[in-house]
Amino acid sequence: MAQFIRFETNVTHTRSLTLSPFSSEDMADIGEVGLKSIQSRLGRAEDLNDAPAPPLVNRYAMRKANRGLQAVRDWRFRGATRNSIKVKSANENQCTIGPTTSEADMIIGVQNARCPQWPVSPKDVEVINLAVRDVFETRVLDMFSLRTEWPGLFSWQSADIEYVPLTRIMANPEQFGYTGTPRLASRGRAA
Repeated sequence: MAQFIRFETNVTHTRSLTLSPFSSEDMADIGEVGLKSIQSRLGRAEDLNDAPAPPLVNRYAMRKANRGLQAVRDWRFRGATRNSIKVKSANENQCTIGPTTSEADMIIGVQNARCPQWPVSPKDVEVINLAVRDVFETRVLDMFSLRTEWPGLFSWQSADIEYVPLTRIMANPEQFGYTGTPRLASRGRAA
């Protein structure tokens, strides 16, 4: 009987500047969608081209049938290999899906030599891309709702660096809250 160990995704946050529109949690959610797609494809016994996987060797097929399992390449015998595939880590820039045990990693390597079924097929990529698009659209909609709720949060004057042409500031400094000599907000020098 396979031992099942509780596994938790390692969600980290980058300390440096990232241009990703996604949070680490978003990336972990996208990874879960990809994982479910991969698991369902493996359950249908399909290879990396979304075609039916080749049949099993007769002896192994009989062993699976004797245990009440389907005699197909669905990575089910003890259940340890497929159950060990998890979203291992996620941050703002990437998400890693893979086996959590060295035994499962070795089994996947051997199985891929016979019939490539790991990691993602074209249909899995489509599902992942849809998940990315959904999360991205949700993020954009959230930004627009924030913009209507707190208009001052996104105004040009509330930013550290003002994106107003200097000629407009020089022409009418009082309009932008300046008194006296206009200064560039980002450098603190006189204009």
